[in-house]
Amino acid sequence: MQLYVLLKTNCAGKLKLSNTDITLVASQLNVSARTVRNNLKKLLGLNWIGYNYRSKYYFIRSFETVRRMYEYTAKTKSSFDLRDILKFKAFVAATAIGKLVNNTINKEKSEKRKPTESNKKGLSKHQVSAYPGYYQMSNSGLAKCLGKSKSNAFKLKELAKEAGYIDVIQQYESTGVPANQWKAFMKGNPEIAYKCTVKNGMIVTKQPDLVCHSIYFKSGRKSIKSTVVKK
Repeated sequence: MQLYVLLKTNCAGKLKLSNTDITLVASQLNVSARTVRNNLKKLLGLNWIGYNYRSKYYFIRSFETVRRMYEYTAKTKSSFDLRDILKFKAFVAATAIGKLVNNTINKEKSEKRKPTESNKKGLSKHQVSAYPGYYQMSNSGLAKCLGKSKSNAFKLKELAKEAGYIDVIQQYESTGVPANQWKAFMKGNPEIAYKCTVKNGMIVTKQPDLVCHSIYFKSGRKSIKSTVVKK
């Protein structure tokens, strides 16, 4: 997808790729020319691009065409700066995270319209008042969204953070038990051992991270109908 985006944003729909061009693309993506060629084959197999053997032109399918191929019905889109092409994986991860955060915000707005006991008191299930703009997000929730393991979801979140697309505040809750009682505490509380660590000489439990994002979302895509795209 990184290669597809680079090609699509650098042509009007079709282009020729000489060996020199492929070498240039490889340098832009910081990969080998062989990797570019292998991914061109993958894009051809996916029908994200086409190829005319007579004219030697590659035809780069439009974003809307690819969207129809997979029957993506969501009308929201995010803005990507091509100058950040080497951060593309981090951008995709951050977009998923940003969408989850926005879903939480929209849900809270909806809940505030309903006079429930919790929001009557001005309480928020997700946002912490000490950190306005930050919302709770567990690694398990992100993993479910991405279809990844929790460890991979954590790595992607860290990647998005390092790229500057999101900011993360880690949360811990003290158990009130000194660190020197670690073995006894773990033996008596095996069900929470996986999220325990030591902070300032006390045993604490890891809580969901607080996250905010800088991804710009915009709605407005038209509804689509499923179509078959010919090669």
